[in-house]
Amino acid sequence: MASRFSTPTASCRRAVGSTAVRSALPETDYTAALRLDVCAYCGERAESICLDHIEPLRFGGANDETNLVAACRSCNASKNDDKLLPFLWWRSANASARAAA
Repeated sequence: MASRFSTPTASCRRAVGSTAVRSALPETDYTAALRLDVCAYCGERAESICLDHIEPLRFGGANDETNLVAACRSCNASKNDDKLLPFLWWRSANASARAAA
């Protein structure tokens, strides 16, 4: 089965680090499940799902399935290479501000 990740988009490539990093990930039941069209951060279905490192590689996060989630392009770009809790706080604060407006 062809993978959407064989030719990653620029936003997905930046989040993972490089195509070489992505291609080094073995296809397991978990990474196959990540290819479902649901973002772990916002729950929205998306046409293009990226693999995102929960703990960024630059902060010592592992490049394996224990540190990967599916993320839509928007959430992946917003999280960038931030750690998870600051990103979730920022996302929650922005959602509250939008709701109050």
